[in-house]
Amino acid sequence: MQVANLVQPYIHQERGEQPVRRRRQSGFTLVELLAVVVILVILAGIGFVVVNNQIERSRVNTDIANVRTIADAENRYIMDNNGSPTTDLTKLVPGYLAKVPKDPWENKDYTVTDDSTNRKVTITSPHTPSGGTAFSVTLQY
Repeated sequence: MQVANLVQPYIHQERGEQPVRRRRQSGFTLVELLAVVVILVILAGIGFVVVNNQIERSRVNTDIANVRTIADAENRYIMDNNGSPTTDLTKLVPGYLAKVPKDPWENKDYTVTDDSTNRKVTITSPHTPSGGTAFSVTLQY
């Protein structure tokens, strides 16, 4: 009859008193709370990595778009000025650019180099990705 006593929801008090019904405590155990916290930390870690990767991709795409925008403005400037390029980006504002774009990582300026002997202009990003080379566009004029 020990098994019956374990299953029985009543505690019999001494001296023939009425049996008292056991109350089940409500709430969560420490193990349940710990499991929930671990799951939330794992999900937050995954979300953090995904967001950071997306931010980095956005910066790369912005950098590429900025270099191409400057190259397009430089090309129009060369056509309007009888084939003479400029390495000063402020000369492209406001006629060819609304404002001079900045590097999305460190807010640095893009560089424009003129190789007049080969009649080439190269627009280069100031950011060099780890293990790579800076993005650049070369125009022949």
